[in-house]
Amino acid sequence: MLDAGDFDGLEAMAKDRGSMLSLLFTFTYDADLLIRFRSIDALGRVAAVIAQKKGLEHVRDFLRRLFWLTNDESGGLGWMAPEAIAEILVNIPSLFGEYGRLLANLLEEDGCFLESACRAMARLASKEPGLVRENRRRLEHIAVQGNPNERAGALLAMAGADLDVFVQVGEALALPTVEKEINFYDFDTGGLKPWFLASIGSRLVLGAAG
Repeated sequence: MLDAGDFDGLEAMAKDRGSMLSLLFTFTYDADLLIRFRSIDALGRVAAVIAQKKGLEHVRDFLRRLFWLTNDESGGLGWMAPEAIAEILVNIPSLFGEYGRLLANLLEEDGCFLESACRAMARLASKEPGLVRENRRRLEHIAVQGNPNERAGALLAMAGADLDVFVQVGEALALPTVEKEINFYDFDTGGLKPWFLASIGSRLVLGAAG
């Protein structure tokens, strides 16, 4: 179903299967990038169905598990857990107050979760721009110091919250020109959307590729 982008079918299945959230999360480890992103998309939709059918506590339990997957005790295996959390919050806005700032705290964790945390903030930016503004300094730091995928996510988050997507780079950093095409997921089309990351003089810019 993820191959075909059949989200309606997955939502229908969720009405009868209580294990759908855990099952969908296993696909975040798939070798195919599009399948990984679609599993995140589906998680948010299915979580909303489960919240209606079984109540919010079932979704809260799953969110707690996702946060647990980002800590050392779990072995740090939930590489895309931040995006899964964000997508659930997008689909169930009433949970944002409980988990939004906890999610933003993952921006402070350097390592394997940072890329996903940046994409999570990009996803939430238009829905909860205040959260992005609260974390602007950290996002600007990532946009300068992170790897290309982290930089792109941080810039996209700031742009989504109507912050300046051009980030001034200090002369002492002497950031080299970066030219990289980075694929993000388009939640409107269910497909991949390429973006182009580059440094122009002393400024870093992200724009739609092609």
